[in-house]
Amino acid sequence: TSTLSLLQQYSQQLPTEGCMPYKPDLQGDMDRSERCGRCSAPNKYASQGSFDSYQITTIWEAQRHIRRYGSVVTRFDILDDFIPFFNSYANAQAIYKPKAGA
Repeated sequence: TSTLSLLQQYSQQLPTEGCMPYKPDLQGDMDRSERCGRCSAPNKYASQGSFDSYQITTIWEAQRHIRRYGSVVTRFDILDDFIPFFNSYANAQAIYKPKAGA
């Protein structure tokens, strides 16, 4: 499931600033008062937003988007050789460069 589809599915339950600190329900067995003790319900305006996606390829685009719309959802892929590279003490000061086909 993509992040965007989860945001669309749960938009009416998004915690807002009034709910902070928010405790995530990782096991799915907490009620609202356990997750969000300082507020009785998420902000009513949170569910009125919309979620859309397109690729942002530069830092400047991301900054402009944040200024205009307030947030971005990001991700990065971990390549097959990433974790073994950083698990090696010999690479403690090295710069990671992905191998071809990783």
